[in-house]
Amino acid sequence: MSESRSTTLPAGAPIIKRCVFFVVLFLAGTGVHYLARPYLGPLFNRLLNAQVAAWVIAFVSPAEGVHASGSSVGAANTYVQVAQGCEGIDVMLMLVAAIVAFPMTIRLKVVGSIAGALLIYVVNVSRIVALWYCLRFWPSNFDSMHIIVGQTILVLVGVAYFAALARMRGGGLVQPSR
Repeated sequence: MSESRSTTLPAGAPIIKRCVFFVVLFLAGTGVHYLARPYLGPLFNRLLNAQVAAWVIAFVSPAEGVHASGSSVGAANTYVQVAQGCEGIDVMLMLVAAIVAFPMTIRLKVVGSIAGALLIYVVNVSRIVALWYCLRFWPSNFDSMHIIVGQTILVLVGVAYFAALARMRGGGLVQPSR
């Protein structure tokens, strides 16, 4: 008995169609995100990122006296601003688009997308925490840690998660013919 698969594209769709589908989904998601950004940005940047990052730093290093003020995390002379675009939504959108475009069951797509978005969120908050510590104790390297290292790690975690999910799904990008 073969496993029932419910996908948006047929399971045997060529890889180029899946890649185009991924790009269209990612661009559509990004467009919706940019339209909703003025309304959702404060929620993501202040409450879900700055507040949580400040709580983590205060828990790990209570003597630092870190607090969140709007979308900033700081104490004394060290403040990190969680700006629009630093909330990790772009990587979440990329990951969800890849999962939806990949041939797997709807259940795995839904569960995988939710778990993947949560993973990216946790890694992004960890990135904000690490950036605060970098600015506090290693300020000369803040820009490279923010722009190169932090973003690269976020994307690599997303790619590794997708690869693990695709492997768990039981196949690669191209299914062998029977």
